[in-house]
Amino acid sequence: TAEWTTLWKEHDWDRPAPAVDFAREMAVAVFLGTQTSAGHGVRIRAVRTAAAEVIVEYQVTRPAPGSVAAQILTFPYHIVAVPRQAGAVRFQQVE
Repeated sequence: TAEWTTLWKEHDWDRPAPAVDFAREMAVAVFLGTQTSAGHGVRIRAVRTAAAEVIVEYQVTRPAPGSVAAQILTFPYHIVAVPRQAGAVRFQQVE
């Protein structure tokens, strides 16, 4: 869809958006926003259902305290396509 293509281009402008069959799949994403140094990341670890919810478990990585990291603006994100599921979506950070 046009919305998917627009979202993708906002975060990965130099590659075409992957094909997602929105009749059977849904895209879930975690965005960390603007970070002021390198070494930040986010990764979706699991998408599961519990009761009437879709729970997206994600893990955040950050530079270790005292480490040297390039001073550059970064915008960590992770987007995945998963089988379409009904229910409210809840994001849960995991270690």
